[in-house]
Formats: sequence, structure tokens, C-alpha cells
Amino acid sequence: MKPVVDIKKFRHRQRKAWLAKHRVRLDRFIAHFVDLHFQDDFARITELWQDECRNHSDFAWDYHDFREMLVEAISETFGDLLWNELQKQFWFDARWLSRDEVMERCTTTFVLGQSAPYSASR
Repeated sequence: MKPVVDIKKFRHRQRKAWLAKHRVRLDRFIAHFVDLHFQDDFARITELWQDECRNHSDFAWDYHDFREMLVEAISETFGDLLWNELQKQFWFDARWLSRDEVMERCTTTFVLGQSAPYSASR
């Protein structure tokens, strides 16, 4: 009798192997996408968010709420386009990275401004 395969462990190993092989490509692709499609920078978006909070007399706002709003806005505005473009890439495999994870990576790239190294390397 053959041993039973733990599907959760198998998927975890496969995902980890896929990311090890394609993380740099994925990060560069997302950085390039941010460069092409995002017109405002993070500082400007933050200013607008803070102004909106002040206009509504919110005494405090936190980064967590802001980031959730940002992920939702990016997903609604660019989510389908980014996901479709990614799926056209020969190296991309949606089994190992979900659309939500791609949106999180896109938001992180935007927030951290990681699109600058890609532009500099072109």
C-alpha cells in the first residue's frame, strides 16, 4: 500500500517552489504594471485620505483602515487588468497565487515604491 499524501503539505511545498523560481519575475511584472498604470504616488493618496478624514471630523485614522481601502480601490480599478495580464505570462500559474494575493503584492509595491528599481534597471 502506498503512503497517503498530505495535500496541504504538498500544495505548500509546490507553492514555495513556484515562488522561489518566479518571485523576481512576479515582482518585476507588478512593479512595471504599477509604473504604467498608477498616476498618483502614495504620498498624494495619503494626503487625500487624511484630508477626507479631517473633512468628516474623524479624530483618528489608522494605517490598517487606509490599507484596506487602498487594496479595495486597486482591486476594483486595476484588478481585472492585472490578473488578465498576469495570466498571459508563460511563467504564471494561478494554482499557486490567488488574485487576492496578487492585489496585496500590488498594493505593497505601490506603498513601498518598489517600482523605482525596475525603472532604473531599464
